[in-house]
Amino acid sequence: SLLILIDSVRPPENALMGKLIDGPTKKKVTIPSRGRIIQADLYRPHRQGRQFPLLLVHGVNPLGKDDEQLVLLAKDLARAGFLVLVPDLEGVKTLRIRITDAEDILQSFLYLSRAEHAGSRGGMMGISCGAGPLLLASADPRIRDKVSVVATVGAYYDLRNVLSFTMTGAYEYGGHRGYVRPEASLRWMFAYRNLDLLRSSDDREKFRQIIEKRNRYEVAAAESLAKSLGPEGRALHAFLVNTDQERFAPLYENLPLPVREYVYQLSPAR
Repeated sequence: SLLILIDSVRPPENALMGKLIDGPTKKKVTIPSRGRIIQADLYRPHRQGRQFPLLLVHGVNPLGKDDEQLVLLAKDLARAGFLVLVPDLEGVKTLRIRITDAEDILQSFLYLSRAEHAGSRGGMMGISCGAGPLLLASADPRIRDKVSVVATVGAYYDLRNVLSFTMTGAYEYGGHRGYVRPEASLRWMFAYRNLDLLRSSDDREKFRQIIEKRNRYEVAAAESLAKSLGPEGRALHAFLVNTDQERFAPLYENLPLPVREYVYQLSPAR
């Protein structure tokens, strides 16, 4: 446990555990889910006998399962005796998280539970945004009796609260309140990756142009184009440009139904 913690704060090239304990074997596998194939890596420890299966889910990272720090963690967990599976989740990688990602995680866990020498019960570990769909998958009736351990790092509970903090910088927890200057680029990047939530194709195209103009610091042109958006597009735009905590709730309630449904479906709070 101490070696894993040490390696978690060191760059992979300075990892310590691999110098003391033989590395696991790594095998590329494929997992069927929703009529398509998920690419994944299976890390198997050298020790013999039954092994505790552990599903490791990455966060928002374009490298996905191949991120060096994640690979190191998977190897270290396998060195400690876990049978580790790391699926590559396209939606999570690209900040296009959907409820279907929970199904991919569920199918990955089922695949892992059927692996050779896997124990009858297993665990899940999720990082950042990947922990949201992981928590939803772990509660699914198809596998919840097989999941005995769930660990998360930087997970979220209610996605609406995450949006409130992202948009306004205001937070409250355990009686403590505070403010952090919101990062404007994050909201526009999230919107750009999820324009399909808008039902109007005209609004989607105009929103794409608005965000691209903002990225080029053509703010006046972007604001002018925003005036030609339809009702749903204008509601989303008003929500995205707001930084006032007092206005967050009414602007959120005015968002298009698919956007609010998206937030609800992906919140483990439910």
